[in-house]
Amino acid sequence: MIKIAVDGYEINKNYTGVGRYTFDLLTSMVELDKDIEYTLFLKEESELSDQLKGVKKMVLPSEKGYTRWQNTKLKRELKKGKFDLFFGTNYSLPFLYRGKSVLTVHDISWKVLKDDYSFKERLLKEIKSRISFNKASLIFTVSKFTKNEIVKYYGISEKKIVPVHSAINENFKRVENDRINDFKEKIGIKERKLIGFLGSIFKRRHVKELAEAFKNIRKADNDFALLLIGKIYDNTVMPLLKSPGIYWKERIDDTDINSFYSTLDLFVYLSEYEGFGFPPLEALKCETPSLLLNSSSLKELYEEISIFIDKPEIKTIESSILNFFSEKEKNRENILKKFKERENYFKWERAAKEYLSKIKELLNR
Repeated sequence: MIKIAVDGYEINKNYTGVGRYTFDLLTSMVELDKDIEYTLFLKEESELSDQLKGVKKMVLPSEKGYTRWQNTKLKRELKKGKFDLFFGTNYSLPFLYRGKSVLTVHDISWKVLKDDYSFKERLLKEIKSRISFNKASLIFTVSKFTKNEIVKYYGISEKKIVPVHSAINENFKRVENDRINDFKEKIGIKERKLIGFLGSIFKRRHVKELAEAFKNIRKADNDFALLLIGKIYDNTVMPLLKSPGIYWKERIDDTDINSFYSTLDLFVYLSEYEGFGFPPLEALKCETPSLLLNSSSLKELYEEISIFIDKPEIKTIESSILNFFSEKEKNRENILKKFKERENYFKWERAAKEYLSKIKELLNR
C-alpha cells in the first residue's frame, strides 16, 4: 500500500481555486487507484472536505497562517506518518521536509506581477518558492506557460517540471430559462444583450478598458448590459460603475454561478497573466463563448474555442464585441461545436491519470 500525504490547507470554509483544484483532483485520483492510501491534512472541517470519500482526514487547527501551519503542525505529522510521498498542492513545501515530494505550482504571479503584492508578501513567496522548487522531487504545473515561466525565472531544469492541464468540475452546466430570468430579476437587469466578467478585478484583467468600450457600445444600443462580478483592486474602475447599463456585485452566491454564466451572451476575460484561467472554461460548460486576450495560458488552452484579441485597446474590444453580436447565434454555435469536440479533454479523470502516472514513476525510481 502506497501512503501519500496531501496538503489540504486550502480546502476550507472559504476555499479558493487551489482548494477546489485539490478537491477535484484528489476525488478523481482516489477513484482510479484503490491501492493508494491518501491522508489529507486540513486546517479545519468544511462542507467541501466532508464530500471527499475514501480519504483519511486529519485536522490540524491553526490561526497562525499557512507558512506557520505548514512548518510546525504539518511538518510534525509528516515526520510521524512515514509517508512514501508528500503532495504539496499549494505552491510550497515545508522547509525541513526531507522525503520524496511533488509540488503543484499554479503560477508565479508574485515574481511577474510585482504591483499586485506588497514587498513583504513577495519576499516570503520568493524565499518559499526557491527552497520548494529545488527541494521537490517533481514539479507539476497547470499549463506549459507556467512551466516555461519557472524555467525562465528560476532556472529549474525542464526535466523536473511536468505540465498537466487542469480540468473542470462537472457541476458547471447551463441552467434552464426560468432560472436565467430569475437571476436577471434578482440583479435588476432589464436589457436583453448581456456581457459579463467574473474574477478579482486587477489592472492586468483590463476591466476598465472593457467598461470604456461598453460605454461606446451602449451609446449606440441601450439594450446592452455589462455585469461585473468581483472584488475591485483597480480603483480606476470605480467611477465607471455609475455608467448606464453597468451592474456590479462584489460576489454572488455559489448557487448562482451557473445562472450567471448561462445568462450571458458573451463572457469577457482580458487577462494578461493566468496560470490556467478557469472562468472561460466555466463559461463554456454553461454554453457561453468568451472573448479573451491572446496571452499567457489562455492562448494555450482556449485556441479555437474562444474569440481572441491581441491588445486590450478600447476600440479593439468594442469592435470585437460588436462583431460577435452581429452574427451572435452563428458565432456561438461554431464555438460550442468546437468545444464539444474537446470537452472530454477537460475532465478530471484525464488529469488524474497523468498525475498518477508520473507519481508512480517517481516512487519506482
